[in-house]
Amino acid sequence: MTTKAHLIAAMKERLMPVAARTLSRSGQDILPLLEASIGVAMVRQGLKSDPAALPYVELEKLDHVADWLSASVARDMPWLRKVSEEGIPRKFAKFHKVADVLTEADAQLAQMSRTAMRDVDGGDGVKIDVRFDDGWHIAELTSKNALIDEGNAMQHCVGAGSYDSGVRDGTTRIFSFRDRKGRPHVTMEYSVEENKLVQIKGKQNAFPLGRYFDRLVPWIAQKGFTVYEHELSGGYFVTRDDPTRMRHVRELREGEKIEGGLIVRLGGDFAGPLHLPAGLTVSEEMRVETQEGSDPTTVLIGAGLRARWAVLKNVESHGIENMGTRDLQVYGGRIVPGSEPKSFLSASFINCDVGNLLETASFEELKVCGIRTVKIPGDGRFAGRVRLWEVNEVIVEDGGQGPEELVVEGNIQDRGQTTVVIESGVYMGKLAVSQAIVRIGENAIFSRWLSLDCAKLVEPPTRLSAAHLGLKQVSGMPVLPATWKIAGTLGISAGDTTSLGERNEYWNLNLSDSSIISLPENLVVGGNLDIQRSRITSLPDNTVIGGDLLARLSHLETLGDGTRIGGSIDIGRTAIASLPVGMQINGDLTLDDNQRLRIRGDVAVAGKLTVRSMDAAHCLDRIEANSYDLHSAKISDFGGRAHIKGDLDISADALAVLPDGLCVSGNLAVSGGFLPDQQMPENLEVAGDIKFEWDFDGELPSGWELPSGWRTGGTVVAGGTVLRAATLEAITDEAWTKTAGY
Repeated sequence: MTTKAHLIAAMKERLMPVAARTLSRSGQDILPLLEASIGVAMVRQGLKSDPAALPYVELEKLDHVADWLSASVARDMPWLRKVSEEGIPRKFAKFHKVADVLTEADAQLAQMSRTAMRDVDGGDGVKIDVRFDDGWHIAELTSKNALIDEGNAMQHCVGAGSYDSGVRDGTTRIFSFRDRKGRPHVTMEYSVEENKLVQIKGKQNAFPLGRYFDRLVPWIAQKGFTVYEHELSGGYFVTRDDPTRMRHVRELREGEKIEGGLIVRLGGDFAGPLHLPAGLTVSEEMRVETQEGSDPTTVLIGAGLRARWAVLKNVESHGIENMGTRDLQVYGGRIVPGSEPKSFLSASFINCDVGNLLETASFEELKVCGIRTVKIPGDGRFAGRVRLWEVNEVIVEDGGQGPEELVVEGNIQDRGQTTVVIESGVYMGKLAVSQAIVRIGENAIFSRWLSLDCAKLVEPPTRLSAAHLGLKQVSGMPVLPATWKIAGTLGISAGDTTSLGERNEYWNLNLSDSSIISLPENLVVGGNLDIQRSRITSLPDNTVIGGDLLARLSHLETLGDGTRIGGSIDIGRTAIASLPVGMQINGDLTLDDNQRLRIRGDVAVAGKLTVRSMDAAHCLDRIEANSYDLHSAKISDFGGRAHIKGDLDISADALAVLPDGLCVSGNLAVSGGFLPDQQMPENLEVAGDIKFEWDFDGELPSGWELPSGWRTGGTVVAGGTVLRAATLEAITDEAWTKTAGY
């Protein structure tokens, strides 16, 4: 599955429950609109910034977009009918980022709330559920008018129309917490099917102030309602073992064990610092985050805290060395490291201030984004895979053990040019750098791969060792240094490297789309040589290729004298004029539109001969192969050949030139349009199956039959219809040799 397909699948999985909740409360199936709007924006943003995952979008924001879409459908907004040829609203074309969709949803829902039409006979629709001693009360809203009034007072979208259907049919209940004068302060959406409060909103969709929500907690417990954990903020949370019991993070005790996840959002009017007690154990995810747009909350981490994985978002964390976790993810905010060194199995630091943590901690796996300078020590502390993007400078310090794999993606989102410096004597497994300026010191060793993509190489070192080397659109090295040691594959594509220098021995050599114009004398390639779409015009004399020669669409004109090729050859669409007399090809031979090719002596092909977009007559006269794929070739003459060793694949119009009595030792496949008066040879003998892949529907034309004397050792199939069973017994190799005269 491609990266894009993976992101699309993840997006659909993310949005389906959002659409299901919307369908339940509004009666509107908005899944296609949801996917085409915010779903497409999520995929676009994911492909641009981090191909491995969709951008994180809070559940309440997805619900907010769903409310806008369902209200638009309920009102039959005109923009829904202005669509592209694919049926997508043209409005969606301007959405390139998630923020674009959220801004549009905010504006449209605000407009809908202001222009909502009241029911003339709808009544007030306010039903008191419970009244407290001081006159404050919780009311259920049961009419369209009540929802409009609530939305206008609270400045959110409950009155825009997306909840009307659910309230009307009883699948959704809306509660409002009000003061003694009847002014609302909290709006809650309850799903009857789930027995759950799925939304809890203060004014403008913010989390309610603590003094209001504190009064709601006993009522929610008395009702037996559960709450979506992502809806809670202000330090409140629920746990898996008791989802009806809401707790505040300040109630956590030292040594407490929490089964499941602990998600704490510090929005509303929560005032820090937050103390996470010593010895706290969370069996799954622990997430602590400050509401977006607020200043980071100070979080003090107690000794011995344990979580399977931990996420800190927009917080200022102290005592991170006290945390034991398999995977630490930090987004925004700031880390204030302690004096004790820390070891992490896996850590991600995204757009945050890490202080001096990278200088003291060790990592098995590390991801860093948005930090200006990253220094990787040579003491082995960064042992596993390191991925860096949106950074300005990367330095791998000299004289020691670098990471097993370092991936640097530079020059993203206009953050300036990225510079990568590999100091002298560094030893690492794999280095992959894209869109950056690269400087590599002397005697660097890459035991697995060195891969540079869209990079500028500054002052290339004299000595370098790599198991495999890949250079794609690399500038700064016109000639490959002969002193570089490359044990495996060398790949060069585009860029300004025009010469391999004096080095003439390679394991695999891939020069497709490269600027290389000539190859070194006495070239030896142990595996494959790929020069497709290159400017190379000839192979030097005595070239040895242990594997395949792939030269399609190159400028190749000649194969040097004494050239030996151990595998297959593809010289399709080249200007090559001849093949060496008596050439032995141990694999397949592919010819495609090789109009200049003239074969002056016999050529033996151990595999398959494929001919396309040219007359195969000359090839059939000179080339002996083990099977023939000629269905895309013109065949003016069969070259007097009476025997075909192996399979034969031809087009329907080539049947007219097959000689009577032709023997085929394998299968015969005929493709193309059906011709009722098609001329066909007589007494054809095929050891295997005969298959006609003609283009016609339904039954075979009346009266159609095979010519007289056709015999087969298999079956005859035309258009998927088996015409008859075998009329020949199986032909053994010995019998075929005798029949064919070999």
